[in-house]
Amino acid sequence: MQMSARTYKVVHVGTGVTGKCGLNALLNQPDMQLVGHLVFDPAKVGADAGALCELGYEVGVEATSNVDDLIALRPDFINYFGDGQTKFDQSYNLIKRFLEAGINVGTPSIYAILHSKSADPELIKPLEEACRKGNSSLFISGIDPGYASPWLAVGLLKSADEVSEIRMQEIADYSFYDVEWVMREIYGMGKPLGSHSTLSDGSFMRWVWTPTINAVADRMGIELDEIRTFFDGAVHDERIDTLWGPIEPGTLAAVRFGLEGIYQGKPLIILDHITRCALDVAPHWPQAKGGEIEKLRHEYTVLIKGNPNLDLRLAMGETREGYDAGLTTTANVIVNAIPLIVSHQAGIIDELEFPVYSTRNIKV
Repeated sequence: MQMSARTYKVVHVGTGVTGKCGLNALLNQPDMQLVGHLVFDPAKVGADAGALCELGYEVGVEATSNVDDLIALRPDFINYFGDGQTKFDQSYNLIKRFLEAGINVGTPSIYAILHSKSADPELIKPLEEACRKGNSSLFISGIDPGYASPWLAVGLLKSADEVSEIRMQEIADYSFYDVEWVMREIYGMGKPLGSHSTLSDGSFMRWVWTPTINAVADRMGIELDEIRTFFDGAVHDERIDTLWGPIEPGTLAAVRFGLEGIYQGKPLIILDHITRCALDVAPHWPQAKGGEIEKLRHEYTVLIKGNPNLDLRLAMGETREGYDAGLTTTANVIVNAIPLIVSHQAGIIDELEFPVYSTRNIKV
């Protein structure tokens, strides 16, 4: 992909941990112009976008809650990092509204539509109609779901021959994930072992990662028998102090969960997450290797059993600014794609059929 010869006008949405990374990534690209910033909290209206996202400098764009005013700016793109977990309907409806207005959208927020071919038609059809009405495009991705899984798995399958198992694995230290309600209510961290959480009952993981399993199966040209979930937890005998709060001894401090795509009665495509709040919890579970990465936060692995066996690892730590690189890469996958999204034909974009693209932020 050649360096862009034009400047893209972009409206940013999001001030959370990933939203901050999304704005930073946007401003780092030489062909992007921030023209607006949408916020939902009245207390944030009128504040500078740079200050809201704690960039350490002002960018000269004031935040607004007025969607009509932002549409009137006629931006090329909406860089959407709004809440897709607790406020899915709000995010979904806003994205649809922007698409209908003829504005392209990229987002990691609405995971359930990552693989549009297998997504709920009641979710897909209104978005497809919005794209047709506005002659606009929608791109949904991130790091996981998205680039690390399923994209890396599909990429590695290009070099495979016989395959008996495909395992997409994240091994991560989430003591640095600074959103307490996610860690306690979704993951169940700090609760008694065996307590209910959104993850333990399988509903959240099905919502987020079923499209990942289906995307790989679709690329292989197979139809799965079913998709199963699994969940296990582990405690620690010492108190753990995380960025988002303490975990008391004897309470949940690590989880291993995922989905299994069953083919001909056996698990073939597996999504496997090992999430710890201290690196020495559950030492019997797989450990990250990390290579030369300092302050290791995430390791994404694709393990293919077959002939030959294949092992692909993507490790990441922190940025120079101290951002979790797992969050920055989620943002980068969206921001780096903006020129291609804007020029793409109208509709929902399948990332696995999308051209390979790159950052334009080059420093030598």
